[in-house]
Amino acid sequence: MSARRGTVFIAPQPTHIPAGRWVDPVTTTFWVSWQDYDEERELGELLENSQVVGADAAIAWGRERSDRVLIRLSHETESHFSAGVVDLTERTDGTGRPYPRWPPTDSRVKAGWTQRDESATEEALIEAARKRLPSGDS
Repeated sequence: MSARRGTVFIAPQPTHIPAGRWVDPVTTTFWVSWQDYDEERELGELLENSQVVGADAAIAWGRERSDRVLIRLSHETESHFSAGVVDLTERTDGTGRPYPRWPPTDSRVKAGWTQRDESATEEALIEAARKRLPSGDS
């Protein structure tokens, strides 16, 4: 494995997370992506990526690779958390609003959006689309 460098980004796999909802950190599958950026060459590099079930396992995966770990639980900025040794901020140069430390205390975590919820949403969207088709086209 390469030296500890770069940043690990952790994002929920579900794509249909409603506004105001966050994923369930225990049951959600997360995309984990270890990336590095060379300032001198102005070149980004994907070092490794995978999928991991559960935020704690995803964070452990990230901490094995980098001191900089950023996890998000939705598409909202408020759901981003710094989970590594280094406290992260909105900007990579360390300026801007600091991200809160993991774990979250927000009540939206307790009512987490699950992949079962996403499947139900997808099924409802498909059914609604079928109803809009002219009869005989389904």
